[in-house]
Amino acid sequence: MQEAVDATPDRPATPWTIALAPGVYRETVQIPESKTGLTLLGGTGDPRDTVIVHDNAAGTPRPDGSGTYGTSGSATVTARPDGFTARRITFANDWLRADHPEITSGTQAVAIKVMGDRSLFDRCRFLGHQDTLYADTRHVSLTARQFFHRCYAEGDVDFVFGRATAVFNGCELRTLDRDVDFTPYGFVFAPSTAAGTRYGYLARRCRVTTTAPPVRTSWPGPGCPAAIRGPGRAWWCARACSATGSTRPGRTRTCASSTRGRGSSSGSTRTGGRARPSPTRPSVRG
Repeated sequence: MQEAVDATPDRPATPWTIALAPGVYRETVQIPESKTGLTLLGGTGDPRDTVIVHDNAAGTPRPDGSGTYGTSGSATVTARPDGFTARRITFANDWLRADHPEITSGTQAVAIKVMGDRSLFDRCRFLGHQDTLYADTRHVSLTARQFFHRCYAEGDVDFVFGRATAVFNGCELRTLDRDVDFTPYGFVFAPSTAAGTRYGYLARRCRVTTTAPPVRTSWPGPGCPAAIRGPGRAWWCARACSATGSTRPGRTRTCASSTRGRGSSSGSTRTGGRARPSPTRPSVRG
């Protein structure tokens, strides 16, 4: 997979497409910023047939002894270019807490980190547990618009996160059960939208499903454009704050305190407490 990416030209006048034969590609893939307009296309109409997977976590030691990978370094796929597209592919990180009891911190394990503007994911799957889908930007001063159409993402805590301006359209967001001795168990979205970025995450006509126990929910109040409402994490909402006069337009602040609830928060097409181990590995084919 990496060899195919490296073989495409930098900043081509006409976008390139890499068609992936069905199979499981167990490797890490780096797609540099210079590969603008690149498309990865799954070889069938089913994203479960074409899987890119690896098993690094933030706390996994690097082979050269230079420390651990960190959250960004744990990503199975890192996509930096603008105009990047992926269709009908599964991106997975199947690192498990249960397999690595020696790692008590740094359990983030990213399936894909995408940083480019005008990125499109069509009918893709993102599998992992903590920090599965990292929708980010190349720099805090940049805006990266990303569109996820009819995708599936799963995890048990903070599994969609980053500072991109991202729209999730008709997606399924599945909260997995997590064996911990504290509540709430976890969260779906953990955006880190930069102060200079106008918009963060929008979930439109998405479904939130779960294997976790039932939850209690809270809502910040009228005017807050929160598509997913869940316990435990304060929402950031400029509109709601502005309505109460607590902040000036264009500024944000915390608008609602957290609710102590039990359970997880349910909360252009181109060609070319303390946590205990999670017992289940993402099913890359299932």
